Parts: sequence; C-alpha cells; structure tokens
Amino acid sequence: MPRIFLMLGAINAFLCVAFGAFGAHSLKLRLS
Repeated sequence: MPRIFLMLGAINAFLCVAFGAFGAHSLKLRLS
C-alpha cells in the first residue's frame, strides 16, 4: 500500500514540475 502512494506522489510531483515549467515557458512567450 505505501508503495502505491509513493508512486502516485512521485508521478504527481513530476507532473507538477512539468506543467509548471511548461506554464512558465508559455507565459514568458506571451509576455515578450
């Protein structure tokens, strides 16, 4: 059970970082 939560947490963190970087990049393109 803890292993599944660890996997979900890792995937969630990765998605947050990926979307955060993508969002910041698109925002930069929009501003400039």
